[in-house]
This record gives sequence, structure tokens and C-alpha cells, in this order.
Amino acid sequence: MNHTDLERLADMVAARILAETRAASAPKRWMTVAETMAYVSLKSKKTIRMWINEGYVYAHRTTGKWLIDRESVDSWLEENKVWKKRST
Repeated sequence: MNHTDLERLADMVAARILAETRAASAPKRWMTVAETMAYVSLKSKKTIRMWINEGYVYAHRTTGKWLIDRESVDSWLEENKVWKKRST
């Protein structure tokens, strides 16, 4: 390998590491009921299930578990002027 090949390889490795780091730090789009409860600082599964049943948030059932779309939760909170508590 010559110097140019090594530089190209180093660039490829750096790009891969950067992509994996970004993916790992990005919030997941789909959350379980428990994750959604933590995300919006709720203590009741009933509230999340009511949001799903009333169509306030988009969710689907996979292998017996609800998966809730984070973007729809954010949209519903914004539209209804409900703000999730921010951890410090």
C-alpha cells in the first residue's frame, strides 16, 4: 500500500466510525410503552394505551408488544401544548 491508499483507507474508517457514532446517539424512532412512559414522564401505562386507542399517537403491535412512534408523540405533545419534562 502506498501513502494515498493509506489515506483513503483512513478516510473510509473515519467515515464509518462517524456514521456508527451518529446512529448510536440518535434517539430511536420506535419506543416500547415503558420507554414512552419515561420519555414523557408518565407513571401510568393506561395513559399511553389511551393515547394509542384514541389515535393520538401512531403505534403498532409487534410480537405482542406495542411500539409507539416517537415523532407522533412529539407532534401530539406539541399540538396539545403538553411539554415533557426535561431531565437535567
